[in-house]
Amino acid sequence: AHLFPLDFQIAHILGWLLTLAALFMVYKAAQRLQLGSTVQLAMLPFIALISFSQTTDFVHFYSEALSSLVLSISVWFLTRWSYHKNFTNIELITFGLLMGLLPLCKIQAVPMAFVVGVFACIQIFLFQKSKFFRYSSLMIGSILVVWASWSLFLWANDVFDDFVTFYIKANFQYKDNLASATRRSHLVNFFRLPYVIARGSSNFEWVFLPLCLLFLIFAYVSVYRKKISYFSKMDSYFWLMLVAYLAMTDIAVTRTGSFYPHYYHFLFLPFLLLMSLFLKHIPTWSRWLILSAQLGFLYLLLQNIAHDRTTNEYPFYGRNQDISDSKIVASILKYGKKGDYLAVWGWSCNYFVDTQMPQGVNENHTTRSAISQPLQPIYLERYLKDLKRTHPPIFVDAVSDKAIWINDRSKYGHDCFPT
Repeated sequence: AHLFPLDFQIAHILGWLLTLAALFMVYKAAQRLQLGSTVQLAMLPFIALISFSQTTDFVHFYSEALSSLVLSISVWFLTRWSYHKNFTNIELITFGLLMGLLPLCKIQAVPMAFVVGVFACIQIFLFQKSKFFRYSSLMIGSILVVWASWSLFLWANDVFDDFVTFYIKANFQYKDNLASATRRSHLVNFFRLPYVIARGSSNFEWVFLPLCLLFLIFAYVSVYRKKISYFSKMDSYFWLMLVAYLAMTDIAVTRTGSFYPHYYHFLFLPFLLLMSLFLKHIPTWSRWLILSAQLGFLYLLLQNIAHDRTTNEYPFYGRNQDISDSKIVASILKYGKKGDYLAVWGWSCNYFVDTQMPQGVNENHTTRSAISQPLQPIYLERYLKDLKRTHPPIFVDAVSDKAIWINDRSKYGHDCFPT
């Protein structure tokens, strides 16, 4: 904050830069895997997505961007070790610190971090068996240092229990029962991911399309032309790891059953590396399939032109129309002023922004306090404690039929909770 203002524009730019940095590290990893000539082609769908997507989940900043960058750097270390067959203390310490920090970037990244960490230990055993104990201890010790330091910091500030409850326990219990969506088993959701991406309107389907087309050609070449000797090399261990990584990514994306498109950031890494691999082993003529993503975005452009719709839904200049609920905001400001605490019951985070009034409670939306779930009593108790602590002059009940998720006043209105 001493260098530049922390506002939404900076957040968008930061998210964009983090995503590009993550892709760059995967690009460098592909070069270590002798895929330098094809990773440049494989990057095209991702660049198209980042450049032309109007989906909120890819335009706005999300914590997946930071965790994706950390994962990409970690995988780059794996490819470096696969190439050089040796390790340095600095590399192992840095890798361990990244693994330790990853759950703090996004706890959903833990399954992928587990695969990456286990494979690092396998590499140490394969390449430096005599130093396995020392090297693995150095790496694991770095992870423990991060968590020991973090735990002491939390304990010193008397929030360790809150961290365990609201970050770890709550996230692992987070399921689609907070939404009104259909509730399927984890196994069904796992296998539904390709279908959800393909049928969706997140724009990520235009990245998924070339992956599928390239895989079909690759499978034909590998099986029918018996060109699978590549996997007899040591690098085959890396690709087996990537398959496990992809499976864990599927679990991370589908576990809650919500299928939020911003979770697809985790798919950038395995998809980019797999497309680079496929492109290397298919006939040159079929590499044109990589442009199917660009054709998809061209189709969207032509569709917008035909229907006289704007292509850029996020212009850099101010809009003429009022995009906020100005009457409600004006009413709030009659009784409070900028800088006062504001408490909102429901899911209308924009009120904090439009009024420039900071949150008087921990949650910017109260789904976990209002909807029945295992930790609801704890969330509701914290909400009440926050009200007593901050004494916000304004309390807004935003539950209505226009709201997200908690839209039934008979079930979720604040008057349904006497306390």
